[in-house]
Amino acid sequence: MSSPLRNASFSPGLWNEGARIPLHSPSPVAAAAGVAAAAVAVVTSSPPTTAGDRIEPGTAAGTRPPAPALPSGAAPGVAEGPTTTAPVGLQKTLADHPHIKTNQDLINHYYRQGGGTWEGASRRATADGTSLNKLLRDREGSVAAPESPTPPTSSAPPASTTTAPPASTTTAPPASTTTAPPASTTAPPPPAKPEDQKITNPGFSERPGIPGAYYDKVESPPTSKNLGVSATVTLPHFTADPARNYPPAGTPADVLAKMAKSGTYIEKEGPMDRPSMYLGSHASAVINGQKVEAEADIGMGWNRRFDKAGNPTFVAPAVQNSGERPTPAQIYTKDAAGKFRNQMGDEYQGKDPLQPHFCWKPFARTHEPVLGANGSPVMKNGQVKMDNHYTPIAAKENQDAYFYSGEKMSMSVGRNQGDPATAVSFTVKGEGKEPLKATIASNVLGRPDALVSEKRVTSIDQFTVFNGSNHRRPGELKPGERMSVESETTQQVLPTGSTLEGAKWHSVTVNQVGNKSVPMTGRTFVHSRLKDSAPVDEDKTFERGGYNASGGETVDIHPAAR
Repeated sequence: MSSPLRNASFSPGLWNEGARIPLHSPSPVAAAAGVAAAAVAVVTSSPPTTAGDRIEPGTAAGTRPPAPALPSGAAPGVAEGPTTTAPVGLQKTLADHPHIKTNQDLINHYYRQGGGTWEGASRRATADGTSLNKLLRDREGSVAAPESPTPPTSSAPPASTTTAPPASTTTAPPASTTTAPPASTTAPPPPAKPEDQKITNPGFSERPGIPGAYYDKVESPPTSKNLGVSATVTLPHFTADPARNYPPAGTPADVLAKMAKSGTYIEKEGPMDRPSMYLGSHASAVINGQKVEAEADIGMGWNRRFDKAGNPTFVAPAVQNSGERPTPAQIYTKDAAGKFRNQMGDEYQGKDPLQPHFCWKPFARTHEPVLGANGSPVMKNGQVKMDNHYTPIAAKENQDAYFYSGEKMSMSVGRNQGDPATAVSFTVKGEGKEPLKATIASNVLGRPDALVSEKRVTSIDQFTVFNGSNHRRPGELKPGERMSVESETTQQVLPTGSTLEGAKWHSVTVNQVGNKSVPMTGRTFVHSRLKDSAPVDEDKTFERGGYNASGGETVDIHPAAR
């Protein structure tokens, strides 16, 4: 039988609901998904063209938009040269948002500020003295920075026009006719870092993925020499489809009461699409004649944010959709009287209803075989019994454990051969922050004979609602309860308007015995992603690029309906 482990995309938040397997119920989001996907598509593709004319959205087909005003003295028909000086508005935008490095980062920023539409983003760009068309010509290029002003050339006459004669007109011959060349005052440039060495294609081998989630995975071949994997990343911007929210209207009262009693309401309410960006080690071994497998993952998942007292937080929709770190005045909690107050103590006065606040938070988990008293794997229904275990990386009160779009950080998962008690180590570190660490036992990952593969995953995992028959083990849930799409009988992703943009792997390195580090690039590594059937076309879902010699890559996920 196939292994119960899904060696593809283990999603944070799905493990508390049993083995990862997906479900499908009719979703009312097809129209919303089409609108949202169309809006986002503008960020990832050039505006439409007709007969060679670039057509701005809202402009009649076959007509040109008005030509931009030419600078004083410029001749019509002259090709636009590279921008060398940032406009004043753009200078302020870059100063206020230091995470913006590339033109694509700036495009994403304008979309967030412009309400997710081309028109809104265009207005924001125009206000900064630039345009989306100009930025789209070189998405990966660095945002043009202002030049330092050139010092003026002095026109003052020299202090004196009288030149004193030389003290002597007799010149002694040189002692030697051989003159050594002057020493160079310019040091040779340092060799480029692997993550600065861009490549056109990483050359991965390809294989089909397992259906049930929007994920993109790269994995190393298994070997006992692998000791873990580490990476440096920039966190992406996530936009949730508002039509896919839990609990939906009409959720039975007994389901809500069960959630409230178990304390899982806060965890389950909110988007039914949850992104993650993480690393993992997958191990296989034989214990007392029985083959077993185990998994250890660490990374960043989309979770509720809590305040320093452990209370769930809320923000206005515009703050949530911006993806940027909110100020204390923008973060609200509910007081004993049921009123929303921010961290300054002020009551909320906005018109838009507050919503649960989500951001990036580290997670760590293991999926382990259960061993009996004799050390042999425990069997259940003909399969090895497995234990899904989450390890706290940071308390929910720890405000340094919350991250936002555009923030750079590092993460790693490692294994200690020969010591089951400390077999797995996890580390997450944000720039300028103390590292968050954890160590956990493993019956498989610590074995010197275990064959281990390392992976990195960018994913949007999905939940849906149990309708009474669409779960593989329907007796575990009540109709109306939330369940993972991967536990659904059809195991088919759902159309959605949710998007993930700007996920950047700066470097990904597989660590091996003998202090050897192998960048995750080349044909020995295998790339896989889900390729579901209708009504979803995943060939249109993923946009990948930005490859470098250090295993780097950029990934955008735009789920697209056929």
